Amino acid sequence: MRLLGVSSFIYLYGNGLCVASNFSLLSHFFPECCIPDTKLVIIYLDLDDSDVPSRIIRQHYLFLVDNLDAKHSGLVGELYQAEVLNAEERETITCEVISFTQNWKLLSMLSRKTEDQFDKFLDALDNTGQRHIRNRITGRQSQ
Repeated sequence: MRLLGVSSFIYLYGNGLCVASNFSLLSHFFPECCIPDTKLVIIYLDLDDSDVPSRIIRQHYLFLVDNLDAKHSGLVGELYQAEVLNAEERETITCEVISFTQNWKLLSMLSRKTEDQFDKFLDALDNTGQRHIRNRITGRQSQ
């Protein structure tokens, strides 16, 4: 849980469950779900993992969250430069102190990217000395 105000919070779970205690916070993240004067709203988001990035991340999630080096390798900067991440996403990841949390947030964002952006992520793994991770998740043999 990340506190965003005195009594405002939002949970985003891997299965797509979202709970927000504040209408303005909810409307910021989900403007299409605005319900005025609501104190508590629960939304279930149907996260489709039929696309390639989401499927690959789900299949290799534990490996990725434990082995990615988003914190020290320059991976987040590479993804920003390649326009895979925007400035807000970059800041959301880099403001975290714990590597596991950075990896979790990065994977969450990547699972919603296009296949082209995911290919740029794979290239960024090569560029940051993490080719072994790329090889593992794409089924390639080490070169």
